[in-house]
Amino acid sequence: MRILYTNGGATPIRDLAIEKLKAAGHEVVFFNLVETEDDISKHTTKHFQMYQRILDYADNGNFDILYWATIISVPEYLLFELKARPNFKPKIIFNMFLRGLDRSLARCIALKELIDMPQVIKAVSSAMIVKDLKLPENFLKAGVNLEKLRIVSEPWTYEVEDLTVLDNPEYVEHSRAYFGFEPGETVVLLSGTWAYIKGVDIFVEALKYLSQDMLVVIHKHNYGLDRTLDVNLLDKAVHNHPNIRILDKWYSAQVHPLLFRAADIVVCAHRRSYTYGGSGVPALASRAKRLIVAPDFYFFNEIIKRYKIGVTYEPENPLSMARAIEHLERYYSAYEEEAKFEEVYADYQESSDIPAMVMREL
Repeated sequence: MRILYTNGGATPIRDLAIEKLKAAGHEVVFFNLVETEDDISKHTTKHFQMYQRILDYADNGNFDILYWATIISVPEYLLFELKARPNFKPKIIFNMFLRGLDRSLARCIALKELIDMPQVIKAVSSAMIVKDLKLPENFLKAGVNLEKLRIVSEPWTYEVEDLTVLDNPEYVEHSRAYFGFEPGETVVLLSGTWAYIKGVDIFVEALKYLSQDMLVVIHKHNYGLDRTLDVNLLDKAVHNHPNIRILDKWYSAQVHPLLFRAADIVVCAHRRSYTYGGSGVPALASRAKRLIVAPDFYFFNEIIKRYKIGVTYEPENPLSMARAIEHLERYYSAYEEEAKFEEVYADYQESSDIPAMVMREL
């Protein structure tokens, strides 16, 4: 079959997925949505244009299958576009997260209607790493067609990272020097979109309680800025913890993973309301063999407990977060010895099998 494949998963994982589809005898064309910072801004903020671009390209390219590997978090958009294209020819397989969508009955109803569209032949739903996850109640209430739903175990995705740089001993050895971190100092990293739902203000508040012997590094992406946040939040961070460095810049797919390697502790500060997707932070931190401090909810606590890759804290509690960071620093060697970093990435790589597996099942 002739397949149009969109972005989905870390770059090397995505490439493996495409190779396996080709090995199964399919012709695969890759449609790249996310390559530059500007593309990512469009990808996260201009959903309608994104959906239109993909559907136009698929319909005009004589494709049999549109494999929408980019996660569908708002099914209403794709539903709207498909309703406007009753003669859309390619059949669609799309990815979504099992949890998150289920929090809204209205969204599950839209999902049901989308799955029932004749163009859609399969919805691949990520169950994160939980092997025995039950179907959410709202899915059942909405009457989602379970025959078209394929639940897979896929830990997380991260769109544009080249994790293979972490296999280069020279890069790894000089990663701290590259970012100007001193030998022997504990580096605590928060990296990601500067957004309220990611809990960046909670992290800033936690800095008041954190030992100033640690170097705190905030890597604030230049895209996806949340205008609801205090515009003086970075100034507050410096006030709360003078031993801080702000990295307000875009790093390439080859450099960004090395920032995780250069750190010692990686922090996830997400709010409880963050249940609509995965997170690339645990994948990057684990691949870089760095321990994580994360909130005790959703899949964060599940991956930390399963793989012993860090500690958790009470969600949205700055003092609890600070105490967890200091606890992890104090007993870092013990946690590092027990951590199952390789198993995390092995599960992560399994996601490259999913597209070929789904195609075999059709």
